[in-house]
Amino acid sequence: MECSLVFLGDPPDENSFYEHDHTHIRLDFQEYVPDSTDPDITGEYAINEQRIERVLWFKSSGKLLDIGCGRGYFLKSASEIGFNAYGSEHCGTVPM
Repeated sequence: MECSLVFLGDPPDENSFYEHDHTHIRLDFQEYVPDSTDPDITGEYAINEQRIERVLWFKSSGKLLDIGCGRGYFLKSASEIGFNAYGSEHCGTVPM
């Protein structure tokens, strides 16, 4: 079995991780489009497109695990291009 780890961001320190409020998590993928009326979503969409490009440098398909997946938008982007994407958030698990 081959496994590799690619970390795409700066990890938070442990104290700030537990202070963050994750009660906002929602899985409304209909809003997750590049031309959404919500500027937060359009910004996140653009960032996730950049992240997908970085992942594609290493692997073009297969299983992808996003630890700290938030609302799961990156998982949606990854699954749309063929990844078998899974995510874990400290308040739950998000399968795609």
